[in-house]
Amino acid sequence: MGCCSGRCMLILLCCVQLITAVERQVFDFLGYQWAPIMVNFFHIIMVILGLFGAVQYQSRYVVTYLLWMFVWIGWNVFVSCLYLDLGGLSKDSHILSLGVSSHSSWWKNNGPGCYSQSLPSDRWQDNQNPKLTTVLSCWVKYQYIEVLHCSTQLLVSLLRVEPKAFPGLPKYIVPPACPGLSPGPPPGGTCLEHLPRKASRRHPV
Repeated sequence: MGCCSGRCMLILLCCVQLITAVERQVFDFLGYQWAPIMVNFFHIIMVILGLFGAVQYQSRYVVTYLLWMFVWIGWNVFVSCLYLDLGGLSKDSHILSLGVSSHSSWWKNNGPGCYSQSLPSDRWQDNQNPKLTTVLSCWVKYQYIEVLHCSTQLLVSLLRVEPKAFPGLPKYIVPPACPGLSPGPPPGGTCLEHLPRKASRRHPV
């Protein structure tokens, strides 16, 4: 099956999005982040839909996938602002867990280079048995890891939405047709004029 540059690039980007979305879904499940879990689930479905449309020359599936990309971009911008405490949002809120639990990002306690250290509380002089508080120290703060995930998704999504990046992309939706026939893949996958000339010599008309 032939593959033009735009169509191949769309298939490649869909595969990259699918892999990164599944990876992100796993860590959101570990952190009980219910809002991202639901959005990631719809995103995976839309990516599979777009991938199917690219392979099967189904333009309506591709258009649905492209429209979803705008929603996906908006969601990642919102999550990035939340973890960076921008626009009146706070990473300490329970928006992403839908208020069901007090869990936060899985990376908060399991980030790269994280280790816990028990220290006495501020008022330890007033207690015979001072209460110890746990302090985490990590190489990279968890909010930056989450923003990096969002940035990766934004980069791939913007490449997909920007038509100038792949000028030959719109042409992949309509499959190549044989001269004189209606648009669509030729029956048997080969046009009559592309058949070997030897076959016509064996069966003269």
